[in-house]
Formats: sequence, C-alpha cells, structure tokens
Amino acid sequence: MNSISTNSQNDTGRGAMQVIARAAAVLRALEGQKDGLSLGAIAKAIDLPRSTVQRLVGALEVEGMLEAGPGGVRLGPAILRLASGVNSDLVTLARPHLQRLAEACDETVCLIQAKGTTLGIVHAVISNQELRVAPLPDHLLQMHATSAGKALLAGLPDETIDNLLPDPLPRLTAHTLSSRAALHRELAKVREEGFAYDWQEHVQGVCAIGTALYAGGAAYSVCILAPTFRFEPALERLREALLECRQAIERSCGL
Repeated sequence: MNSISTNSQNDTGRGAMQVIARAAAVLRALEGQKDGLSLGAIAKAIDLPRSTVQRLVGALEVEGMLEAGPGGVRLGPAILRLASGVNSDLVTLARPHLQRLAEACDETVCLIQAKGTTLGIVHAVISNQELRVAPLPDHLLQMHATSAGKALLAGLPDETIDNLLPDPLPRLTAHTLSSRAALHRELAKVREEGFAYDWQEHVQGVCAIGTALYAGGAAYSVCILAPTFRFEPALERLREALLECRQAIERSCGL
C-alpha cells in the first residue's frame, strides 16, 4: 500500500514538473516577440501539440503571464512586472561595482539593456571630469552603433541579427557601420575577444568599450564611455577594469 502511494506521489510530482517545464518553454518562445505569436507558431517552436499549447496559454493568461494581442499571444503584464523587479535587483547588486569602475577609470560607466532594436540606460555613473560624457537617461541608443549594442548582438545568431536590424544600417556619424557585412565581421571579433567598441559611431568625439552581462535571465551590457582623445591611450587599462567589474557583478549575482 505504501509502495503504491509512493509511486502515485512520484508520478504526480513528475507530471507537475512537466507542466512547469512546458509553461516555461512557452514563455521562452515568446521572448522578444513584441507582436506575439499564434498558437500554431508557438506549438511549432517548442514541438508540442497545438491543443497542449492552447491549455498552457489559457492557464498563463489567467495569471497575467500572457495576453492575446492583434498578432497573437505575447508576454503579459505580470511578466513585465517580474522583469522590472529583476532590473531593480540587478541595479542594487551592480551599483557598487559600477561605482568602483567609474572611480578606477575616471570615466562615465553605464549598465544598459536592449529595448527591441534600441538600448535603454538602466543605471549610469557620470564622470566627475570637466570634459565628460553624460548620456541622457531616457535617450534610446542604436544597437549597431554602440559598444553596448554590439556586445549584445554578438550573443545572437547572424540570421536573428539580420531580421532584427534594418538594411542598410542607419548612419549616425561618418564612422557608423552602414553595411550588415561589416557589422557581422566586427561581431565575429567581439565573440572572440568578449569586448565591443564604439569608435565615434554613435556620437562624434565619443568612444566606448562594452561587454555583455547575463543575469536574472536577461541580457545587459556594461560599458565605459569617454572622449576620444582620452579613450585610445587608456584602452588597455579600461579593458582590464571593465572585465574585473563584469566578473565582480557576476559573482554578486551568484553566477
């Protein structure tokens, strides 16, 4: 009798874990899908029957995790609230490390996250130098023309990048990469080295170095911004300090 009861409990536990895993697969399939996906598209993406996906979507919609839109099913307000909490927690953990990085290099430091095809500044420590870079908090940055954006793009397959970015790429300065081929060549180097660069590509006279940071199930970039005349002579020192900062944040996040 006890054996039968134990087996029944084990089966129930495995069933619950399977449901959770399938629900998580649905949520992952909808990541980055701003306009949503149809039930059929979700079923194909996660290799489950459409009827199973429909039941999962219905349950997640009741909890506010998903919502129906004109283009299909998309992530709902409850997920967005959770994501906002992750951002807040990460900033709390990262703030002292970002502050130390800014003090060590005496330049502006930013923690940045992708917002569709643009970037938003999550937290910034502005340099105290008289001539400094001071980005506006609500200013959206272009992914292909910034070190932070390139660091994040390097974590994506080339096909995804081509679907994400326009062709040709918008030119913001005379130094901006305008062809996808040139961008892909640069991203290949970013994948090898772990660092991305902005050589006056977003703003004339401003350079930056960035690296990707993955925490709390989300992708961020940490970058250092400086006037061009100070950036190039200090590049090796900036690179070492940035790597140390990223590793310190990862340790604080338990990664």
